[in-house]
Amino acid sequence: MKKKEIKSKFLHGGGIFMFLRSVITSQISAYTDFIVSFLFYALFSLTAGLSAMIGATAGGVVNCLINYKFTFRMRESSYLAIGIKFFLVWLGSLLLNTFGTQWLTNLLDGSSLLDSWNMDENIRFTIARVATSIVVSVFWNFLLQRYFVFRSTTFDNLIDRIHYFLHALFSKKY
Repeated sequence: MKKKEIKSKFLHGGGIFMFLRSVITSQISAYTDFIVSFLFYALFSLTAGLSAMIGATAGGVVNCLINYKFTFRMRESSYLAIGIKFFLVWLGSLLLNTFGTQWLTNLLDGSSLLDSWNMDENIRFTIARVATSIVVSVFWNFLLQRYFVFRSTTFDNLIDRIHYFLHALFSKKY
């Protein structure tokens, strides 16, 4: 296969090529998430959960924008439907990352084995943050984005009908 064909399949193909694009998007989003999380935890002394929540918010915005344009190239649904579906999945991801990171950080902080190794609390937080993020990314984000957010569903029609109803309701002149 020629370089041009490989490039075209990577940029436009489905299946494994879509998954690879998703991995790249996930990495960019994760870097954003981790950098922001760590800055708020280490520099501003926020809790592990709150730091994870702020980082996940930043990573989520980056993820949605890149996935829409690069990974899934969704065009069949309205921006509103995609935005609401992404928000719902992102909210679940935010909660899983926030509480998962806090739970795992607490677990690692209470480890006498890690205490005996004199492991710094920032390292424990980093381990908790990375482990939680990987699990949530693969088993929540990718699957729901692939099969719900960036795919036309009956939920899209419901969102659009509610939007049109509300628009008609509030645009009437009294």
